[in-house]
Amino acid sequence: MTSEAMKDAQKTAWIYRHISKIVACVVIAVLVITGFALWPQTATIGKKGTRLGGRRMEIAISSIERLRKGDSLGLEFTEKDINGYFEFFKTKKLKADSVSVSMRRGCMALRMVRTLTRWQVSKFEIVPKISCDVLCVPGQGGRVRVSKASIGHLLLFGPAKMPVVRAVREIVASQKEWAGFEHLADIKMDEEKVSVLIKK
Repeated sequence: MTSEAMKDAQKTAWIYRHISKIVACVVIAVLVITGFALWPQTATIGKKGTRLGGRRMEIAISSIERLRKGDSLGLEFTEKDINGYFEFFKTKKLKADSVSVSMRRGCMALRMVRTLTRWQVSKFEIVPKISCDVLCVPGQGGRVRVSKASIGHLLLFGPAKMPVVRAVREIVASQKEWAGFEHLADIKMDEEKVSVLIKK
């Protein structure tokens, strides 16, 4: 055998001897990277709301419920009022730790944080959480489109963002008082406020 053939055989033998260690290192690296990527963003976004602002939002939503066929109504919601509404009136009903929005020109960011479970380990309680963020932009005919979605710090693209989009849609559909927004004819998103036109 030539010296080159001997070297190749030794390299191959080394890989076979250490294959389980190599696989274990790769798996650990993938788990660590995934853990950091999915690490939740638990800070609320946007301006902090108040109970009074949340109540204003509730009154505005109830006025949408009272609309009759052929009626239309234009409303403006501030970022603070929306965040007050979620913080004081909706977060528990949505089974979330926090729900918050941040309004910018032409888009609205929404963040929801939920507790997955609670584990008691000796005297310590481990509470893993998950956060999802969506960036909504106005579409034609009063439609709202999700342009970006993420779980924790992991940005999702294309079909990968669909589970987050579906989860947000299910949450919206589960709230009966939000049914009036199905008749959204126009929506404008601006700094710290959103304007809507409802036509039944």
